[in-house]
Amino acid sequence: MEPNVAMQAAFDGSRRGLARALSYIENNQIGQIDPPSNYIPSDENEWHVLGVTGAPGVGKSCLVDKIIQHWIEQGHKIAILAVDPTSPVTGGALLGDRLRMSNSDGEDNVYFR
Repeated sequence: MEPNVAMQAAFDGSRRGLARALSYIENNQIGQIDPPSNYIPSDENEWHVLGVTGAPGVGKSCLVDKIIQHWIEQGHKIAILAVDPTSPVTGGALLGDRLRMSNSDGEDNVYFR
């Protein structure tokens, strides 16, 4: 799947398209990808980005899970890109975050990576 095809599929709601688009971005293989505004109508061109950071064990995952549940109730689609850049072993705390966010994992409108 080419980068622009993956991006269009992602904006059309395809989990596979989103996964492929993120892989292109992670691997610096996006080439001449069109800007996101080209994929959705301008009247729907509203999204939010939330970054959460803090010391280990302070409840970041639990907080994010509650926020996700609130957004699900409002009918939003959510993508979680979890990473722990301080982990020398795994390069991220995805498994732990996914376990702590188990209330949100598996929801149709939630993508977790």
